[in-house]
Amino acid sequence: MIKISKREDIICNNKKINWMYNVVKEVLGGVSMKKIFIGLLILTLFFSGCQINVKNHGNLAKPPNQNVSEDVTPNDIQNEKWRWSFKDNKISSLEDLQLYKSDDGGKTWTQIYIPVDKIPESAYKDAENIVPYFMDNNVWIAWIVPQTLHILKTTDGGLNWDIFKFEIGKYGEAISVLQFVTPEEGWILTTMNGAGMQINYLLKTNDGGKTWENVNITGKKNYDGIYSAANRSNMKFYDKNNGWISISNNL
Repeated sequence: MIKISKREDIICNNKKINWMYNVVKEVLGGVSMKKIFIGLLILTLFFSGCQINVKNHGNLAKPPNQNVSEDVTPNDIQNEKWRWSFKDNKISSLEDLQLYKSDDGGKTWTQIYIPVDKIPESAYKDAENIVPYFMDNNVWIAWIVPQTLHILKTTDGGLNWDIFKFEIGKYGEAISVLQFVTPEEGWILTTMNGAGMQINYLLKTNDGGKTWENVNITGKKNYDGIYSAANRSNMKFYDKNNGWISISNNL
């Protein structure tokens, strides 16, 4: 069954539809006219290059730019500014992280200096993973060495860097997702791995990554994390108040 709710939702470069509708209406009219008109309309849409206009609802959230990995081409994201990769896929090695910046929409790239030499090796060598996030000229590079969260941050595209560290205690030993919704407000979904299970914790910052607080994400006073039977989790925030956390459980 084909249902057409509003005629103004039909866009067509060929004006023959209105003419056909009027002719069929005058000749036949009634129910038979409607059935025949629908059939003719389908054929006309097929042969004359018409399309159905799907209207976008105004309340659909528009997510911010995502991290851009090395294998993303400039056509994938408009005005691409950052790329990143790890040498030999060493995702837990800060020394092997490579950042590249483009000021011409992805045509040319410049490698950005990361001040690893300013950080004691003990502050990153035991990290399970290194996670960067980009927003315009702001870059955050985060990792956890239990029980401390470390963050490298630049606000000028890599010319100058600040180094933050914050004690998070039991709230994570690795980073699942890092995201900022403004230069000041951001979120980290962390993980704690156990025997056949994983616990996720949600941390929030309101000062650009200098300090963090745990957010209760279960609604129960005796639990402040999400337990799952798998090791896959994700997070997406659309603004400072609205977001999603997903986990995968084995069936």
